[in-house]
Amino acid sequence: MKENFTWWFSHWCAFNMTAMNHKCWGFRHLFHDIEKPFILCFLSDKTVQKFHRKHSAHHLEYKYGPKDYVSMVVDWESARFTKESKPLSAVEFYNKIKDGINEFDRQQIEAVFEKYSFK
Repeated sequence: MKENFTWWFSHWCAFNMTAMNHKCWGFRHLFHDIEKPFILCFLSDKTVQKFHRKHSAHHLEYKYGPKDYVSMVVDWESARFTKESKPLSAVEFYNKIKDGINEFDRQQIEAVFEKYSFK
């Protein structure tokens, strides 16, 4: 549990700091990934990752309502500070995966890049 909480807290701090630096922080960001360290006590990393991506509006895999594109981009941008396996900036990551994203999602993501000065 300690390792899960430590990793989550580091990511949570980086996520919120990134949102503040890009002037897109909102109250909802205080609850970013809040369920993950607790669910990780009972389920494997892969199971939690799959569940989280399917049920969190800041992931492309979310299908239950409107997506949170601002949090999605902030999550991509902040991941490089806390995850060795994700060294790319949000824009670099997006450019790598954009061919697999539908047109509506691409437009929304690019609007976030423009509005909040992600380069």
